Amino acid sequence: MPKLGVFCGTWTIEKPSKIIGRTCCRCCQTTSTSIGPRERRKHLCAREVRKPEALLRLALAYGVAGMSLRETESWAKTRNLADLSDVALLNRLRAATPWLGGIVGKVLASQAEPVPQGANGRRICLIDATSIRGPGSAGTDWRIHLRFDLQRLSIIDAQVTDAHGGETVARHIAEPGDIVIGGRAYGSRRGLAHLPRAGADVLVRLTWHNLPLSNMDGEPFDLFAALRSVPNFASETDPSASGNANRLANDDSASTAPIEEFLVMTVPTKEHPAMKGRLIAIRKSKAKADADRAKIKRENSKKGRKTDLETLEAAGYTFVFTTLSMSEISAADALALYCFRWQIELAFKRLKILLNLDVLLARDRDLAQIVLYVRDA
Repeated sequence: MPKLGVFCGTWTIEKPSKIIGRTCCRCCQTTSTSIGPRERRKHLCAREVRKPEALLRLALAYGVAGMSLRETESWAKTRNLADLSDVALLNRLRAATPWLGGIVGKVLASQAEPVPQGANGRRICLIDATSIRGPGSAGTDWRIHLRFDLQRLSIIDAQVTDAHGGETVARHIAEPGDIVIGGRAYGSRRGLAHLPRAGADVLVRLTWHNLPLSNMDGEPFDLFAALRSVPNFASETDPSASGNANRLANDDSASTAPIEEFLVMTVPTKEHPAMKGRLIAIRKSKAKADADRAKIKRENSKKGRKTDLETLEAAGYTFVFTTLSMSEISAADALALYCFRWQIELAFKRLKILLNLDVLLARDRDLAQIVLYVRDA
């Protein structure tokens, strides 16, 4: 059987009938101990669905096994789980959406370990989101937002939103000592502002325009002047550059990519005070830069948008912002650490491949959430 190490613990993917017949004991414990009696009664009926465990099995049958509503209600009658019509089942599942979301949160929270103390034992949290499309849709209908523990290779928490639920660091809870790593979508001043108050640090990739920066004396920081000062590739090995940093530049193993760093701080506003940090930049190889610029032009042409000259110039570099000090991590090691962000991309791929997470047949809003919750659980 294939193993799914991306989840909290390792699950074995079995036939749908086995998954439904032997409901995860952690979920059953959650339904009976962590959810209040009033909340449970809200979704149950003495004649139709007698126990919360039965409702959970119905949700698993519909969401994981891929049964239709009519097939699910017929299956429930043969197993003496519930006696209800497909319309009644639809209403039960619709009403149970927040309840199932609570179960997912409880299960994930029960697996979370206390944040290790000390500089050498800090938890590294990767954050990202993936888009889900409904039947017949050409755009984004849903987003799944994950926070991922890099050391344990497991999901810390998951959120399901509609297409309006944007990607932001503020969506995720940060604990003291956390190091939060995110892609370019997470480099906004508003999203990053709560991390210093929580005692957490950030390592996030930037675009040329999403995070206004200044020098330590408060003068505007000239990003492009700083990027142009990054040297070209060295022809011989530089011991200060790491292999993972070179990977960001897509260079060959015989040469190295020089790295530059600059002390900066975010431009303060009334709501968000200045946040001190470092801008770390590396120049891409010519082949990699040309390929990225061609991709940008191709995508903008397809969408009928004009390509900015600044965007094309910035495509020749990879640059990140971090609040980690030089004594905690070197510039080369910070870029090497950022490369591990792709672990969460692999987690999304496993979810989509092994659980068909990108195949969403439900058109109803609440039913779509049911499917996403039970497949995430």
